[in-house]
Amino acid sequence: MVATLPDNTGRWQRELDLQIVFGGALIATQGYGSQVVGDTYTRARHLCNQLDEPPQLTSVLYGQWVYHLVRAELELAHQLATETRQLADARKDSAMQWLACYISGVTYLSLGKFGEARAYFEQGIAFFDPAHRPLYAPAAAGNVVPVIYLSATLAPSAIWVRRSSDVTRRLRKRVYSSTFTR
Repeated sequence: MVATLPDNTGRWQRELDLQIVFGGALIATQGYGSQVVGDTYTRARHLCNQLDEPPQLTSVLYGQWVYHLVRAELELAHQLATETRQLADARKDSAMQWLACYISGVTYLSLGKFGEARAYFEQGIAFFDPAHRPLYAPAAAGNVVPVIYLSATLAPSAIWVRRSSDVTRRLRKRVYSSTFTR
């Protein structure tokens, strides 16, 4: 149906919105690492480029990042995490900065770079604000509860590996108290 519309920004915007919804549905039915999920987010990314970095770019970057991460394409995941951080900093968007720190932390943890992972998890915790919880859902492609939970569990894990148990306890207490209380 979208293909019948004139090839202009209105069509691209509609198609982008559909690609993002379709990507979420495919993740649920096919899995994060399915090739069709990757193709969907690649198309969404192309549309974001045509639309000059629309607000949906955050969700698209997250979708591309998680696709490459679960496929153990860690260099691509690292590049996407870096791009997300740069975009978040340029936009001065705290929800996006939190997400960028989270995906950077997970990426570095996956690469075995525990010090870098710890630094990003700590920085992300500083950006987290429970009052902004509704803002996190679009940034995390709707997966906000698992992302917050993983932030709460992975940050202490990265720190524990570095043998900083006092910092681990402090961060775990702060994250859990702000994440799981309303």
